[in-house]
Amino acid sequence: MSWLTDEALALTALRRACAVEADDEEAVDALAEETEFKDAIAWALRKMLDADMMAGAAYQEAERLEKRAKRYEERGRRIKGAILAAMEMAGARKLEMPAATVTVRAGPVSVHVSDIDALPEPMRRVKMSVEPDKQAIKAALEAGQEIPGALLSNGMPVLQVKV
Repeated sequence: MSWLTDEALALTALRRACAVEADDEEAVDALAEETEFKDAIAWALRKMLDADMMAGAAYQEAERLEKRAKRYEERGRRIKGAILAAMEMAGARKLEMPAATVTVRAGPVSVHVSDIDALPEPMRRVKMSVEPDKQAIKAALEAGQEIPGALLSNGMPVLQVKV
């Protein structure tokens, strides 16, 4: 294949990849007008950087909203605690209202362990986990050692963009 054919195929693939969002017809049209390979790559690069920026902003907004949700959850817990305290002080076990029925009930039974060593063997569990030491495996493989069940492999190609 000639270089021009390769570029034409690459431009076609680029146009398809950038047309993922059907509602972004303006972007698809703009890329379709680009006939020079370098110009098309520059256009796609700007779109990629815009998408990265928008993703960053979306993550920041999600983080802000998550903090806001946690504040509301904490507010709800404090109010629930205040309702419980008020009902206990008043000696009220149950209140029926149009919005909800509120009942004070005993908490669930829980176990408190004060000395784990004093527990009989059948009442204790041992937790273990086994995981590969990838740094040691990599060093050994790179040194020419054979490690059953492990091998070195190349990752997928990565596009590096410096701005």
